[in-house]
Parts: sequence; C-alpha cells; structure tokens
Amino acid sequence: MQKTTSRAPGALLDRLRAETRALHDEVESVVPILRPDADEATYRGFLEKLPGYHRPVERDLLRVPGLEPLDLAAR
Repeated sequence: MQKTTSRAPGALLDRLRAETRALHDEVESVVPILRPDADEATYRGFLEKLPGYHRPVERDLLRVPGLEPLDLAAR
C-alpha cells in the first residue's frame, strides 16, 4: 500500500510560487502588461503588436492538412 502525505493547499501554492518565481520574472520582462507598473498605454501598445504575431501563425495553421478553421461565430 502506498502512503500519501496530505499537505495544505496554501503550502503547495507557496512552494509553486517560490519554485516558478524565476520563470514568472522572465515572462514579465517580455510581456509588458504583466509588469506591476503596466498602465493603459502599455496595454494599448501590447495589443497593437498582437496582429503581427497572430497573422503569420494563423497563415501557417491554414496550411496544416486536415486542420479546419474554427467557426467562432457559432460558439
């Protein structure tokens, strides 16, 4: 029989935060809207850059055999 240990959810979350802090810091340095000092202008600038990322990704996805576009209007 395998023995399991019970841990409080708060302790697990604290450990997760501590062990992923460096990754969060790295993402926040690249994605400006995640920084604590982000303001409306930062958010607007981030949104303005998204089409430059999404257009090529969507174009490439349309070339994948068997992958059909989603009908988002039907959702």
